[in-house]
Amino acid sequence: MSSGLNNLFKFAKHKDEFLYLREISAVQFFIITAVVIASIITNASKLKALAGSYNIKLKNGEVLGLSSITTSLNNFFSRRVLFSPRII
Repeated sequence: MSSGLNNLFKFAKHKDEFLYLREISAVQFFIITAVVIASIITNASKLKALAGSYNIKLKNGEVLGLSSITTSLNNFFSRRVLFSPRII
């Protein structure tokens, strides 16, 4: 529950930045969606090849799930760095 509240506070704190999402057209939205899906599929094929080099057999669903989770966590932590307080 605390992470949900934390996200809500982040949204409230950076509300002006989220308002820029209104300016995205439907075409831009679908292009961004296609790029994200293509990157997940590309990462999945790389993960499957890497796992295959260690004789690990993964199903297509497992590889896509692993790729999705990896991409989501990479995005989460990269944005966390952006929103963290600066030391300097």
